[in-house]
Amino acid sequence: GGIGSGKTTQLLMAAQRLSKVEDTLAEYVDVSALHDIGSLQSKVLLVLAGLRLLKKLKKDERAELSDAIEEINHAAHGYTYFHEYTEDDYDQSDYEPPDEPPGEYVRIPGILNPPSVEKPKEIGSSLVKALNTVKKKIATRIPHIVFLFDSLDRLTDATGFEQVVLEDTRVLRSIGIGVVLVGPLKLLYGAYRPITQRFDALYQVQWSDPDVPDGRNFLLQVLKARAPDGLLSDEGASRLVELSGGVLRDLVGIARNAGEEAYLSGDEQISATHSGAAGEAFGRTLLLGLDPDDITKLQAVRMQGSFVPVSDKDLALLMTGRVLEYQGPRTRYAVHPTIRPLLEQLSEQP
Repeated sequence: GGIGSGKTTQLLMAAQRLSKVEDTLAEYVDVSALHDIGSLQSKVLLVLAGLRLLKKLKKDERAELSDAIEEINHAAHGYTYFHEYTEDDYDQSDYEPPDEPPGEYVRIPGILNPPSVEKPKEIGSSLVKALNTVKKKIATRIPHIVFLFDSLDRLTDATGFEQVVLEDTRVLRSIGIGVVLVGPLKLLYGAYRPITQRFDALYQVQWSDPDVPDGRNFLLQVLKARAPDGLLSDEGASRLVELSGGVLRDLVGIARNAGEEAYLSGDEQISATHSGAAGEAFGRTLLLGLDPDDITKLQAVRMQGSFVPVSDKDLALLMTGRVLEYQGPRTRYAVHPTIRPLLEQLSEQP
């Protein structure tokens, strides 16, 4: 699903409900909080899962699994060892080797280290073996383990995501660990879609269509749950729902800005006027960075209501929420409501 559609909320709720099952361990992991997803590569999910499982070990189990614990920590954070020079190191030297060869400390970076010019240590079967060892120990107490990995929808390049699907998820599944991944929206289109076929199930989180009664009522409930009584007028709430386009993150963001508009105006309640001002500012931000081709495509969506994503630039309009897709008996597309009036103004210019 798109950014702001509520995927994180659903993952957190799923983890919470699964954890209430007596024989199940469900762990929510925000990948972006622990690793630079711009440098995502295979084995990242393995070490993140391993580090989280280590926290579940009891004291006596840690003593028993010291080798596996060390392997997982080394793979994640790297390690330093002392390389002692031998006579072979002096073969091409004019100096005589000393009686006791000196050496140097060598740093092997871990896979979770910040991106650098150093090449991470090749991590292979030893990490998988260590991870399986820890998992089996925990499974004697908690048979079912599942990890819910968040933030991977922020990837602009699907190559890194494909690597972790082909390697990390395959390994986790082979040792009996369930995996749920949040993926980028572009996986639903074109050349990227075969990646999704490697999963048992695919679930697309849809926008809540504000033009449909059920969708509108849901969005109003979200606002009422967050706003204190009396702060938000009915007209202001209705306008916020309309301006959000059904994007939950935008709904909350525009509502917060509308509150600031009311505060600066000295008003105690958010009105439709405040919501409209916040929506216009939000729309101007959405238009930043677009080139003439993007504007032309947005104008076509605004006037015709059709959209066929065929390029990465087209997908970017979907992924950034400038174009919204609504599923139903008939899929429809619309430009974000906050930029619709701005596009109309642009079309009227000579």
